[in-house]
Amino acid sequence: MKKEDRALAWEIIEKRVVEKIEGLSGADYRGQKISDGPAFFLKDLFEKEIPRLEKLKRPQKAYLDTLKGLRQSDDLSAAVSVITKIYLKEITGRLNPFWFNLISSIGPKLFSLVFVRKNIWKIMRNAIFQVSIKPFFRLSGNDELIQELSRKGTLIVAPTHSSNLDSPLLGLGFHKMGLPPLIYGAGINLFEYKFFAFFMNQLGAFKVDRLKTNELYKLVLKEYCTYSLEIGYHNLFFPGGTRARSGEIESKLKTGLLSCGIEAYCNNVAKKQSDKKIFIVPCTINYHSVLEAPTLIEDHLKREGQKRFIISDDESSRPNDIFYFLRSSSKFYLHIGQPTDPFGNRVNENGESIDSSGNVIDIEAVAKSVTNDNENYQWTKKSAREIVASYKRNNVILNTHVVARVLYQEVRQRYPDRDVTELTFLEENRESVDLSVLYDKVEILVDQLRKLHQSGEIICSEDILTRNITGVLQEGLEILTHFHWPSAIRKHGHNLIISNFKLLLFYQNKINGHDI
Repeated sequence: MKKEDRALAWEIIEKRVVEKIEGLSGADYRGQKISDGPAFFLKDLFEKEIPRLEKLKRPQKAYLDTLKGLRQSDDLSAAVSVITKIYLKEITGRLNPFWFNLISSIGPKLFSLVFVRKNIWKIMRNAIFQVSIKPFFRLSGNDELIQELSRKGTLIVAPTHSSNLDSPLLGLGFHKMGLPPLIYGAGINLFEYKFFAFFMNQLGAFKVDRLKTNELYKLVLKEYCTYSLEIGYHNLFFPGGTRARSGEIESKLKTGLLSCGIEAYCNNVAKKQSDKKIFIVPCTINYHSVLEAPTLIEDHLKREGQKRFIISDDESSRPNDIFYFLRSSSKFYLHIGQPTDPFGNRVNENGESIDSSGNVIDIEAVAKSVTNDNENYQWTKKSAREIVASYKRNNVILNTHVVARVLYQEVRQRYPDRDVTELTFLEENRESVDLSVLYDKVEILVDQLRKLHQSGEIICSEDILTRNITGVLQEGLEILTHFHWPSAIRKHGHNLIISNFKLLLFYQNKINGHDI
């Protein structure tokens, strides 16, 4: 959020939070009756935060002392205000137009520089002359439509999420489309690294602390996002919540922040500003190789029921790994799905909401009909279903996914009585697959995928649609053999040795959910 908007935003958001909490006295909240709103929220806050902070090796002393002091306060609404101010100061990003424009202008050169894999002279030539990321960034879908919609309202960009590099890459891609800055929520753990924290702060990232599970924090975060949409800040957020640990396309979404779009538009209508429309833009981003794949799949495979941890030291936190990733991974694929209004209805190029027959819907009347949180929640679920369906239709399948799928299924067929978890404990370098067998099975899978692409159920990359099977196979094997260490597979004569079954599982999971 820009500096000039910050003070007023904090004042309005603080007032809204206090009024909402006071208004819950005597009302139902999340299935239970609340006699005193401020007392309920503060009790929840103290019971969750104080013990958590006391267990930290390096307690946040000022914050902890404030909580302990407020626990003795008689003015509960004032206590809510104090904590709200603390949370707003922590959450708020510092979007700086100067730094945004500067980084966006040099970003393509930096990307093209690191993508050059040969000698120093080519790197220098690239640094001077190469100003396009097009060779490395594949953009498809409704990009022209969202450019038009960005001039008619505020966008909520809702992408799939598989890497911590998603946000900067998406920001760069949308900037190259001529769109204004996107503000986005990023895990607070990412701000522990001063180099990344500087750029993320200047580019408008706001902080999300997933360790704060109290209801007051969630409400402040939600009101921050809602207000930013009302005043015209385009938002980027990941409905899946965190990176997809399994590698699969998201099928279940977090609806908390998704409901902000509905509330923001309803607030605009109440202020007689119904022309300030809000559009949701689902999109998918895919990589031939995911930087954090080994760490993510390890986390996914932890025993069922075991508490997941917040990953703060994976590959995306190490600059050398990021540099190697950018130079080794060939392309990124961003596909823009069909935009909708906050209620899940498709929109046309004029920003009008339309039904399945193309008839215009009176979206203002719909907004006026939403009078409570339950009605908001019902509309949010509808919107979430539309996003999930869009993800599935616009899931871009790459060569890596194809080859990993075939190798994975080959091993599974050898052990029909073992489940996936048991297979991940197979001895490394034990299983091998003949290349000629692999070729035939890749050909069958590619044929199935091309049919699904033609019917609009999935999207195949240009390589899968146009290259021969040998080309598809070679590129998939190249990435699975050389990108990660230890690699997923290694070649031995005419055979492929499976050296990391978990990575095969991660990459083949991208095809899950489709009728293959």
